[in-house]
Amino acid sequence: MIDDLIDPKTIIEKTDSNNEEWLHLQCFVNWNEPKKIGIDRYEGRRKQIHYIIQGLLVRKSARKRTLQYLMDQNFWGRWLPENRDDYSKLINREKFWSPAYLDTYGRNKYWESIQDTKLKVIVATESANGGIEGDKSGANQSYNIPCKYIFNKMNLQYSPVDGNLENSNNEIVSMNSTPSGVLVKKKEFIKFLDANNLDIIWTLLGEKFSFDNRHNEESYFKVPCGVYYLENSELKGELKMYDRN
Repeated sequence: MIDDLIDPKTIIEKTDSNNEEWLHLQCFVNWNEPKKIGIDRYEGRRKQIHYIIQGLLVRKSARKRTLQYLMDQNFWGRWLPENRDDYSKLINREKFWSPAYLDTYGRNKYWESIQDTKLKVIVATESANGGIEGDKSGANQSYNIPCKYIFNKMNLQYSPVDGNLENSNNEIVSMNSTPSGVLVKKKEFIKFLDANNLDIIWTLLGEKFSFDNRHNEESYFKVPCGVYYLENSELKGELKMYDRN
């Protein structure tokens, strides 16, 4: 059942107080049933829903084939390309330019293949910095930014505020909604896509469960999966429900 789920389109696309439209390139959202008074959170029945949303760049010529393939897939197991770049040793703002970045990543390729296919995509986001083992200062906060391809082609630069990126006119065109949520201005991003003969596809892997520690046979687990895309600048797509296994 998906009728009671939040429409992912309302998460992928946002409008700010100035009526400026933004798109999430990556986002994680989670909803938990409020804890009942007097009952331990991990005792009794728990209900939870979460979405993992990841933007993938595709060539316009491969868009239709990629959509046709993805729309009938269960993404459980996280087998799709995604931002898995949380473990680098880089510190804040070293990404893409520093000697440490070049030593760590070399001349890494942009394009990745979707498992068991010849379809290729670019994961739209990367981690801006990695974790420092044993660090307890709280000063090194991880967050995500647009990937190197987007960063270079849109001529982005770091702004004074961590998580914000500016264009050559010092206008903010990308920012973090949460540490894992990367927003980009829709109008600017569509210009980038058109100029580079690209499109974007968002994949959504979720989980919906009602779990009872004492009565496993009464527990419920389902996997909402979705594929979303832009059609004449309008966000379209649908959500389907699958079994977890």
